[in-house]
Amino acid sequence: AATAAVINSISGGNDFVAAYPSNGINGQVRSVFYVLEDSPIKSIADIAGKTIAVNTLGAHLDYTVREALHGVGLPPDAANLVVVPGPQLEQTLRSRQVDIAALGYWQATFAGALVDKGGVRGVFNDTDVLGELAGGFIVLRRDFIAAHPDGARNFVEQSARAADWSRQNPNEARKVLAEIFDKRGENGELARYWTGFGLREGAKVDDRDIDFWVGVLERDGRLPKGRLKAADIFYGRGETKTN
Repeated sequence: AATAAVINSISGGNDFVAAYPSNGINGQVRSVFYVLEDSPIKSIADIAGKTIAVNTLGAHLDYTVREALHGVGLPPDAANLVVVPGPQLEQTLRSRQVDIAALGYWQATFAGALVDKGGVRGVFNDTDVLGELAGGFIVLRRDFIAAHPDGARNFVEQSARAADWSRQNPNEARKVLAEIFDKRGENGELARYWTGFGLREGAKVDDRDIDFWVGVLERDGRLPKGRLKAADIFYGRGETKTN
């Protein structure tokens, strides 16, 4: 799940840890907020009062919008977010049902097709707002880790190897992705737009991956101040303790 959702869930009492980042944003992998070419929206300040299509609420794109608005001195709820499934984002934007369509970095296949058809432009992206950051995490329950420490460690280590392979062999990774799409009955041709997982080497984490969002949630009153920090959430930092 997205990092903010993971933090909220742990804060709510779920006894699991962030095992490793499943994806992230950097110079090549990013979420973009698109408008039609003739839109009057030119900057983050212009999104106040506008309708933005996102794939879900309470996750990465939702909090990116909140942080973007905060950064220009506007209330975090100044824009109106509506949920639109990924495959329908382009149609919803082109039919002018929304002012902005947010294409998450994990939706690069949709974004690539959207841009190729023309008539759109990006207003801002999440790296403009957040910088380089892990976007979401695979989680493991603490009791599972305690019962299966070798299995948990192997799962995390092999997942990191797979992430490294995809970064080092992007063309081969796109071929694998195309095969997955085709087996699902989806359009394998879209795999050519895939930009990668956006992870650091070895799927390494940085305390800022968690602490950034903890600060945002504390500021918004969604998380008690001092309740959580990165060391409480990352796998390998006291994951066998009891809460």
